[in-house]
Amino acid sequence: MKFYFSCSLSKKFFKLLYQEGVRNFLVSFGTNAKFFSPILQEYKDLSVIIDSGAFSAWNHGKVIDIKAYVHFAKNLPKDWIKVSLDVIPKTGSTSQEIEKCCDASVENFLFLQKELKEGVLPVFHYGENFKYLRKYLDYTNYVGLSPANDTMEKTKREFLTKCFKFLGTKVKTHGFGYSSFGGLTLFPFYSCDSISPIRWQSLPYTTHSVSDVPVGSTLSVEDFRFLFTVNINIFLRYQEFNTELWRKRGIFCKGE
Repeated sequence: MKFYFSCSLSKKFFKLLYQEGVRNFLVSFGTNAKFFSPILQEYKDLSVIIDSGAFSAWNHGKVIDIKAYVHFAKNLPKDWIKVSLDVIPKTGSTSQEIEKCCDASVENFLFLQKELKEGVLPVFHYGENFKYLRKYLDYTNYVGLSPANDTMEKTKREFLTKCFKFLGTKVKTHGFGYSSFGGLTLFPFYSCDSISPIRWQSLPYTTHSVSDVPVGSTLSVEDFRFLFTVNINIFLRYQEFNTELWRKRGIFCKGE
C-alpha cells in the first residue's frame, strides 16, 4: 500500500518529510499545487497525486475551472496521478440534483481523460449510486473511494465493505482521507491519503498550528521535532506492514 501524505506544505516542511523517508505526496490544485509542483519535480523518486481541489473550493463557495486544471495538469510529469474534478451538490440537494451532479462528474472525468490521455483518477463517493462506479470501471482500473470522512468509522466501513464486494480485488483503489489502521487491514487499498500523520494536534501535549515553528507549546523545538519525526515514522512503518500483510494474503501486492 502507498500512503500519501496530504498537507499544506512549506518548502522547509517538505524537506523535513523527505529526510524522514516520505516519498508519496498529495497536493491540491486549488491550494498549493501551483507552488509545489516545480519543487516536487526536482525530485525523481517521488510518487505524486494532484487533487483537483473541488471540495476545498466548494467549501469556500467557489468552483474550479476545468480548463485551467487541464492546462496545469498537461505540464506535469505523465506518471503523476491527477484526480478528476467532481461536481459537488449543494447541501440539502434532492436526489435528482445529486444525480445531475454525478452525471456531470462523469462527464468531467471523460473530458480530463481525453485531454490528459492517462493518469486521471475518478472518485466514487459515499451515498452515490453504484451505477457510477460501474461507469468508471469501463474506462479505468484505478478508482478513488471517498467514505464520507465526517461520519463515524462504522459508517465508513459499511460503505467500503459494499465497495469492495462490488469491485473485488482486481481493481486498484485509493482511499481519500482514510487512514484507519484497523480499517486498512480489512480493505485491500492500493493507496490512501490523510493529513493525520502531520497534524500537530496528533502529538501529545501540544497545541500547534500548521507551520514550521511550534506555537503555544511548552515543548522545545527539538522535542517537538522529535515527536513529529516519531509520528511520521509510525505511518511509514505501517505502510510497510500493510503492504506485507496483503501480500501474504495473496490478494494484494505493492504495484507500480
